[in-house]
Amino acid sequence: MTRDEFRSMPPLRHNRDLSKSDVCLHIAEKLGCDLAQAKRTFKYLRDRGHLRFQAVGRWWVGVEYVPNETDDCYRSRVAAELAHLQAKVRSLEAFCERMKDAHNRVCTHVGL
Repeated sequence: MTRDEFRSMPPLRHNRDLSKSDVCLHIAEKLGCDLAQAKRTFKYLRDRGHLRFQAVGRWWVGVEYVPNETDDCYRSRVAAELAHLQAKVRSLEAFCERMKDAHNRVCTHVGL
C-alpha cells in the first residue's frame, strides 16, 4: 500500500495508547507492520498532508476521503457529534438564563 492509498482513508480516531488507536491499527493492518512502525507512518502521513484532522468529530481522515450515502459509519459519527454539540448548546443556554435571573435579582435588590 502506498501513501497515496491512505489519502482516501475513512474517518478513524487516534489515541496515544497505540493499542486503542484506530488510525495506527488501520495502518498496521494495511502495511502488515507493528504498531510502532504504524505510528511513525501516521506521523509521516500527517506531516505531509495526506491525512487531516476533523475537529468536529475528533477523527483523522484521508484528504481525498469523500463519504457516500451508504457510509453509515461516517453518518452515525456525525450524528453522534451533532447530538453532543446540541446538548452543550442547551446546557449553555440554561446557564445563561440562570445568570440573567441572578443578575436581575441583584439589580432588583440593589434598586437599579
